[in-house]
Amino acid sequence: MAFLQAGQPEKSRVLCEGLLRQNPRHPDALHILGILAHRAGQLDDARRLITDAVAAGSRNASIHTSLGNVLQDMKQSKHAVESYDRALALKPDLAETHYRRGLALEALERRDDAVGAYGRAIALNPQFAAAYYKRALALHVAAPADAVADYDRVIALTGGVAEMHYNRASALQNIERHDDAVAGYDRAIALDANFTAAHFNRGNALVRLGRQGDALESYQRVLALDADHPGARKSLLWLGIANPSLGIDVASLAAEACAAKAAQNARALAAAKTIAAFRVRHDLEQSAYLLAQGRQELQGAHETMKALQAREPRGGKIYLSDAEIDTINEARRHILRHEIGVDVVECLNPQNDWNALEAQYLSGTPEIVVIDNLLTGPALLALRQFCLASTVWRTEYDNHYLGAFADDGFVSPLLSRIAEELLERMPRIFFGHPLEHLWGFKYDSTMGRGINVHADFARINLNFWITPDEANLDPASGGLVIHDAPAPKSWSFQEYNNDPERIYAFLAERKAGKLVVPYRCNRAVLFNSNLFHETDAIHFKESYENRRINITYLFGRGLSVS
Repeated sequence: MAFLQAGQPEKSRVLCEGLLRQNPRHPDALHILGILAHRAGQLDDARRLITDAVAAGSRNASIHTSLGNVLQDMKQSKHAVESYDRALALKPDLAETHYRRGLALEALERRDDAVGAYGRAIALNPQFAAAYYKRALALHVAAPADAVADYDRVIALTGGVAEMHYNRASALQNIERHDDAVAGYDRAIALDANFTAAHFNRGNALVRLGRQGDALESYQRVLALDADHPGARKSLLWLGIANPSLGIDVASLAAEACAAKAAQNARALAAAKTIAAFRVRHDLEQSAYLLAQGRQELQGAHETMKALQAREPRGGKIYLSDAEIDTINEARRHILRHEIGVDVVECLNPQNDWNALEAQYLSGTPEIVVIDNLLTGPALLALRQFCLASTVWRTEYDNHYLGAFADDGFVSPLLSRIAEELLERMPRIFFGHPLEHLWGFKYDSTMGRGINVHADFARINLNFWITPDEANLDPASGGLVIHDAPAPKSWSFQEYNNDPERIYAFLAERKAGKLVVPYRCNRAVLFNSNLFHETDAIHFKESYENRRINITYLFGRGLSVS
């Protein structure tokens, strides 16, 4: 063992092999040879030798620890934990074994138990930097403030490498300490100028601080290091949508996003060899609308959709031939984003008392205000033309509606100006809450119900409708239902956004009330996005131009996105 610790493994091996010739079941000799095999990457030999050492009857805790280390490297974390438990039963004060046990527990996704194991290692050895670091990583999302304290301790002990400063900054960002996060990212970048993730997250923190120009520089630095960085390109698109004055080439970024989404859709269609019947109905109606406006390149797709419409769907799906798939995908590559041809001087209706609406929202419990006549006439008309003529409705939902997202090309200068004017007219609501998401939804005319009950991750939700009132067959419905209970902060994104059964049980337990906002064209609902909400029943007239269309903006952050 002395030779092994002195870095003379061959001398150690010779002595151990000599011991085994005298006693083939010598536990310490088997153990040391097992360690040597482990270091050489000979995991099967290491496990066999150390297992033989255990079988030889040794009550040496370090042998059980060594076996756990081998098993962990063999991805047998459950058995590794069992070995560490045997070691600690013999000698509970082994800080390294508690630490190793924590690593194995994390591999088993037993994060809380792993945090406890790291804590015991730290209690036994307050200078155990690696244990502080691993505990910080484990706490990073669930308890970022505690993670920051651990990162601080690691940095105090070691000085900290770039990655450590980066992780500390990321935890600070999770608790909204964006100034401190920027300082942390700066420290990481000072240690490693090409730390792409630090530049990227620095940009995200700067956006939160309202320092959009500095954020732009960070994202540009990311793209200089990695021209294809998807996060930076997406963040630049969002930055440009929300801040037209920065001069970002939003049109080119949106075209890239559109093309990427079209390619993704093409692959999915070719793999599935089916298309949803409600999708066919929409695309047939839209292609007829665009053909009437002279878009003859859609004629082939239109004829294909007519033929598909005549077929009997099975389970809501229509099966496709390879030729039909090629025709549809070729048409989808011709992405149209209708350019606004109307001179829109301002978007938000100047006749509304925006100060009063802002005060009503801020004083509300919960925060909800209904705004009629949201847009000026020219802005409403232009936005409606954009939604009808643009072929960016790429995402399909089971409830028979289609989504178009800014990430995928649902972008226009008009949409950006609406966000800008909201900040100008209601700064006490929107300042410090940058635009996080933007989309449109387009529905089948008689689908009964739309989006299921859910909450959104953002702080503020603006939802408004642009289809004429005469299309709505039931003026008492067709809008939005908002429950007066926010999603619990402890819920995950999956729980508050996609678990209706649990949400309704929660609302019943809370005896939550609700506000039903009937559909009206150019009516908006501005509300706290953490409140549970859902689409009311939908009964609209048939035909393309009668389809219900709503636009949603999300600003700021409220709930966890994980």
